[in-house]
Amino acid sequence: MSENPPGEGLVPKDLTVVDDQGEPTNAPTDQPYNPEKARDELRGKIAGWLIALLGFIVLASFMTLWLTNSKLTDGVKDILTIVFGPVTALVGSAIGYYFGGATKGGAGGGGG
Repeated sequence: MSENPPGEGLVPKDLTVVDDQGEPTNAPTDQPYNPEKARDELRGKIAGWLIALLGFIVLASFMTLWLTNSKLTDGVKDILTIVFGPVTALVGSAIGYYFGGATKGGAGGGGG
């Protein structure tokens, strides 16, 4: 009697998973998991969300300055002084990291 690992021989090696139309679908492969594709997609999503945040801040500040009186304008200027600089730096860092990783073929990016 040979000692086989648990589960070995229960599933045929040539098993193909098919969908309703008989087309092969995401069947398990023998290739090891490569996280680079998911990492690149996440980088893109983070960069996109940060650009959207920056655009929202700029648009909201202009709308507030345009639609309100001069008393509120000073408060908006103060808030923008505090918020806009760090958000711009964050967006610049994220975009630099994203494109740094994209130009290297998704090989890790800008050091982090």
